[in-house]
Amino acid sequence: MGKGCRFLLFSFFLITGLLFFVWHPANTSAQVPGNTTISCDNVDDPEFHSLRPYQANTRCTSQTANEATFCGNNLTVKETITQTYPGSGGSCVSYGNQITCSYKVSINHPITIDLSNANLPIMGNTEDVKNSQSSADSLNDADKVNEYVSWYLNGITGRAEYGDTKDTEENAVNFSGPIQKLLPGIMLDAQRINTINSAGKTNHNQIAVCAKQGSGSFAGSVQDILGLGKSTPTECYQGNNTDAQNDVYRLKSWEGDLSFWNNGVNKIVGLFSGLVPNVFGFQDFIQSSIANHWNKRVPPLPWENDPFANPTRQMTNLEYRKYYNEWNGKTCVLIPTINFLICLDNVLVPNKYADLFAHIPLSSTEDVEGQVKIDSVSSASSPGITKTTVSNVNFSGQAASLFVPHLVESDQLGSLLQNTYSPKGQDKLGNPTNIASGTSCNSVEVRSNDGDDLFATQITGNLSYTASFSCTYNVSVPTDCYDRCIYYGGAPNECRADCMYPDANPTPAPIGTQECKKDIYIGLSTTSKIPLVEDIWSRLVAGPMAVFKRIFPKTNTEGSVGQIMDIPGSTNTTYSGANVTQADADLKIPHIGGMSEYFLKGIQTALRPKGLGETIVFADNSIQSGSGDGQINCNQAVPEIAINGLDKIAADNLTKIWYASGPGRPYFKECNNDVIQRAQGRGIDPLFVLAIWIHESDASNYEAKSPIEDFGIHGHPDVPTNDFSKQLDFFLNLPVSYASACGKKDMATFVSMYWFGKCSPTNQEQQEKLASYISDLNFIYSIIAPGITLPNYPN
Repeated sequence: MGKGCRFLLFSFFLITGLLFFVWHPANTSAQVPGNTTISCDNVDDPEFHSLRPYQANTRCTSQTANEATFCGNNLTVKETITQTYPGSGGSCVSYGNQITCSYKVSINHPITIDLSNANLPIMGNTEDVKNSQSSADSLNDADKVNEYVSWYLNGITGRAEYGDTKDTEENAVNFSGPIQKLLPGIMLDAQRINTINSAGKTNHNQIAVCAKQGSGSFAGSVQDILGLGKSTPTECYQGNNTDAQNDVYRLKSWEGDLSFWNNGVNKIVGLFSGLVPNVFGFQDFIQSSIANHWNKRVPPLPWENDPFANPTRQMTNLEYRKYYNEWNGKTCVLIPTINFLICLDNVLVPNKYADLFAHIPLSSTEDVEGQVKIDSVSSASSPGITKTTVSNVNFSGQAASLFVPHLVESDQLGSLLQNTYSPKGQDKLGNPTNIASGTSCNSVEVRSNDGDDLFATQITGNLSYTASFSCTYNVSVPTDCYDRCIYYGGAPNECRADCMYPDANPTPAPIGTQECKKDIYIGLSTTSKIPLVEDIWSRLVAGPMAVFKRIFPKTNTEGSVGQIMDIPGSTNTTYSGANVTQADADLKIPHIGGMSEYFLKGIQTALRPKGLGETIVFADNSIQSGSGDGQINCNQAVPEIAINGLDKIAADNLTKIWYASGPGRPYFKECNNDVIQRAQGRGIDPLFVLAIWIHESDASNYEAKSPIEDFGIHGHPDVPTNDFSKQLDFFLNLPVSYASACGKKDMATFVSMYWFGKCSPTNQEQQEKLASYISDLNFIYSIIAPGITLPNYPN
């Protein structure tokens, strides 16, 4: 078969498994698992679901890939500090009928980030379908295979929860998944044998199928008593937390001898042939003709050695046919000379192991353990807005564990699907190619649907910081001339009717007790460690041998659909603690939104007639530096440049919380080296230029706000918005130009020229704005370069 034919066949079978895509954005609650510490060599009944038998249990898994670390969410914790006058102390200064008190408050208290509502969207769903706890199916079969990677790859047929009710021709065509259509039966047999061999080692000896014996006749009743009757798959669970019903077959049920008949015949014939002289190979003739019956409960594989051959050799095609028929409950006689095979059903050889073999999972179904932790904290309060400076921010705490389902099976099944087209010996994993960068951490696009509970624990720890701010209170001042004189401290003989007061100006009296509240915002940056997600992303969507790229071979080229977006999945979380405002947040799990968009929905849309699929989201093709069309046009090829005191991680984290409206897409990581190199080349302090860049545009965050002036250059037609390169080049001319125009070099002069176009403020409002801007720059410096002060002038 030619490559073109294979591609068409592959495409046809993929589309038959992707029908009627339906989206469900709601969240669901999971049943609480009863036992989460079951080791590989132990089992429990009932198990939850055949695709997740033991929830929140990671005592039985083999880590098949290194744990990958991803930047996670940036949660902004809002706290409120309340001070009163009189009563809160502080350093107070009065002026007329007002008094201003400055405070420096140290905060230290526990904080908890509760992830208990977190679930895993996109990858699988065993909670809204039939399971040991529920008899209802909230998802129809189309929903399962179109919305969830696990269901699509596994298919709906052969599941223990449904018995044989789903094993229909229609479902085999539409909902059995591409693996069972594309892989030869022999390869599926081999994969199921691998699953059996792993039972008790890297996966549990889980229930594969429940069945009931009985043919309805007298002969059938006798067979049932002997355990030889026909076995019909039945639904394992009633959905009320009761044990599996009828005959329960676990993975290890396929270990051991197939039949006492085959075992006995092999031994008897062996004894008899041993009494016959082995003339002209007569003993071997007898053995191969009427003995050598296959007596394993798993099928033979044609590349295996013949278990009866001595010396060892690979079985022949005819021997493979003989053994396979015997595994299916027949007794065969082989006539070697003419290579003729005769097989007849034998009621003493059970065929149930062959009949039920298709219900064995094609992969492990174990959870793997991930975690989420706080990797950095910083102030998210802008001093220019809140008039509050936050320093010495620290968080010490415990990471939260996540019990992540469907990743092991998706990785193993994704590898099987790749086997349908990948050349022999070709590495099926590889670094992602033609992927729009950065969207896993700062995402406007996310995907979510009902998923399985992650049974996440809590991030707990202690949050501490120091907040400095001032509050102004009103006071009561007497209106009578003599009384005002006395109020301000004058002696009676000094207070006269002509209101000639002494200069004394003591603290005025307050008007009752007054409150001052300051909102403090603390940015918590998280890191998530999710095993296998990187490998699955490579196999299904992003890698050079990915399934998606067999259907979309060209991306990020001229005239192509664009770049693949690295879209995360999203699940809700909450955070709480002393003095913390309760709020909803989301936990982003990297890559899995992209699996939904491209592997599930994208392939379906590509293979359907034009107009019948859904719109697939792509990023624009990458462009050359200097295009000035709204995409970042910095030189990302500049090598890494280190500056003494610059903390690039902290600077990048700051950009993720600088805009309260949302993280959007800052470009600090991609463009900071270009900023540094150009600033150094012009003799300008690169730290200062980085601080201006963050302050003015959140490091060119075009997604959060657009249009935007990258370096604050306004009103110049030749310096457009959303143009990093031209904005930076123009800004680097300003320090020399301002110094020449004003005849002096200090920060107040630079900021005044930069903001107002004048060497110094001309009114009180401008003075306040100038002080606020310099305060903001000081704050940015304290984050991106702790211990380094704002320079007196940029050069």
